[in-house]
Amino acid sequence: MVHRGCEPPPAGAENAGAARGRLLVAAVRRAVVDDRDVRDARGGEVIEAAGQDGGPVAVRDDCADHRDKTMRVKIAWISHRSGLAGAELSLLEGAAALVERGVEVDAVLPGPGPLAERLRVAGARVIVVPHARWVGPDRRPGGIARRLARNARSLRPLARALRADVVVTNTITAPLGAVAARLAGIPHVWYLHEYGVAEHGIRFDFGRGPSLAAVRRLSRVVLVNSEALRAHFADLGPRVVHYAVDVPEREPTPLGEGPLRLVQLAALAPGKGQLDAVRALGALRRRGVDARLRLVGPDLGHGAAVREAARVAGAEDYVELAGFSDDPAGELLAADVTLTCSRFEAFGRATVEAMKLGRPVIGAASGGTLELVRDGWNGLLYPPGDADALAERIERLERDRELLRELGATARAWATETFTRERYAAGLLAACEDARS
Repeated sequence: MVHRGCEPPPAGAENAGAARGRLLVAAVRRAVVDDRDVRDARGGEVIEAAGQDGGPVAVRDDCADHRDKTMRVKIAWISHRSGLAGAELSLLEGAAALVERGVEVDAVLPGPGPLAERLRVAGARVIVVPHARWVGPDRRPGGIARRLARNARSLRPLARALRADVVVTNTITAPLGAVAARLAGIPHVWYLHEYGVAEHGIRFDFGRGPSLAAVRRLSRVVLVNSEALRAHFADLGPRVVHYAVDVPEREPTPLGEGPLRLVQLAALAPGKGQLDAVRALGALRRRGVDARLRLVGPDLGHGAAVREAARVAGAEDYVELAGFSDDPAGELLAADVTLTCSRFEAFGRATVEAMKLGRPVIGAASGGTLELVRDGWNGLLYPPGDADALAERIERLERDRELLRELGATARAWATETFTRERYAAGLLAACEDARS
């Protein structure tokens, strides 16, 4: 079956993927484990080490001797990254919301990074277990073998370190938590935040079919972050749990009367649609519309193409590539309108952040954006890839500042009511309780 937004596999790809999948299982069974790979991120000390006989080991867990089925669930949440991108922020928000409810959360990260400190502040315990994904740009057998070997080395230490009632894996791109949960006999929940090929160009080491079959077999519950992803992964029978999307407590600043300030918060990558924004700005400048565009996000190799598009469009003096910002709220508040141009937006965190801060969004009518933006009510939509249509929507708001303010106010009220920590925590806990039952 060819899923929406994904390319059909080449002939024979699924058979090759199935063979690699069997290789994965065999390699895991033969794994020789290096127990030094499990460290507590607070000080780098080893928190779990197998005895000479390979028997059970002690892990700090004050509740281990007293926990029973009537107590709050304890969750181990596995992250594939240690930064502060969208999936990691959803983990941070979820951990904070659960800790507020008295739930214990262990966060397992692949290495040090800013996420660790933020999680500790939120009240979660942080464990570092180096691990690799089952996707990657290096498709050669050697690259796949290296990722497989790294996971094999970390598998058994992680399984021993898990002292939880439920394990949650925070991405489709990393299988280690699911396999470790199976070895430890702990129910597993898989939380998918991304389309895969369509959004990020993800290619599974063991083939898409076998990998999704593993997601299904290794999980009691599969979660997604939007109705769009639920349809995309319909074969997995997922349920939707929306994030809280926390934003700082700031009052929206008044919208300006001068040049219209546009911002897009997204990594510079082909799938994020910055070329739509740049070409639309060029069309606006040719029509005499005074607008400026700020592109905020790390360059994933697409920056040169964006700069060239700005030059060709005659807009290079009005487009700023600002790079990564650790203050997305400040970036959104400094603008009048937020653009979401991705053609395969699984959810749209920046869209909701902008709305909560009182900024209207013009979004590409696809993916999760369709669930967030109601055209003419809390924002505007345009056909994905149609820069002229995007320019028309921008010009509409530039000419009608009262409509701009009305859309922003409606967006803020709706998003603030819809995306809350209480709802996020309730959805996560319901999934975990169902996984245990």
